Amino acid sequence: MKIAHLQFKNQPDALLAIVSDDQALLVRDLRLSEPLNSLQDLILDGPEILETIFEQISQADTKLWQSLEHFTFLPAVINPPITLAVGLNYDEHASELKLDNDAGPVLFTLFPNSLSAHQGNVEIRPDISTEIDYEGELGVIIGKPAKDVTPEEALDYVFGYTITNDITARDIQFREPQWSRCKSFDGFTPVGPWVVTADEIPNP
Repeated sequence: MKIAHLQFKNQPDALLAIVSDDQALLVRDLRLSEPLNSLQDLILDGPEILETIFEQISQADTKLWQSLEHFTFLPAVINPPITLAVGLNYDEHASELKLDNDAGPVLFTLFPNSLSAHQGNVEIRPDISTEIDYEGELGVIIGKPAKDVTPEEALDYVFGYTITNDITARDIQFREPQWSRCKSFDGFTPVGPWVVTADEIPNP
C-alpha cells in the first residue's frame, strides 16, 4: 500500500490518501470509526486499521478515486516524533569526504522545518552556504516503540519505507562538530512522494 499526504491545489489542508498508479483515494472518504488525518494517526491506530482500509479499498466505489493531477504533494511523513539520521554508513562516501568512520556510523537528528515535499522547491541561499551537496537516501518509518531490539527482530518494527533527499551545507558541516544544523535548513530533507508499507516489500 502506498500512503501519501496530499492537498488540493490552492488549499491548505493536509489529506491522508492511498495512492495507486496515478490515482488517489482520500482516507476521509472511507467508512472508518474515527478520522485519520495523518500517517502518524494511522500508525498509532495499529495494524488492524490497515486491514480495515484494505478491505474497504477493495469494495470502494471507483468514483472515489481521483487523479493525482488535482493534488500537490506534502511530505510523506509529517510531524514525526523524531527524524533520526545515520551518517558515515558508506565507507566509499566517508572516504570521499575525508571523514573517519572507523568508530562506526554517526547518529544525529534533523529539525522538523527541514522536511519538504516531492516536486517542491528548496531555497538555496548563498548568504548561508556556497557548498550545497545532496544524496538520495532510504527513509525507514518505525511503526512501534523499540528498545534493545536485536538485528534479527529489527524489521518487525518497520512500518514502511520512503525515499528522501539529504541536502547538506558542506562548508558548515566541516566547520562544526555536530551535523544537525548543516542538514536542517528549511526544506533540506525532501520526503516522498509516499510511504510504501513494509508488507509490500519481502524481508531479505
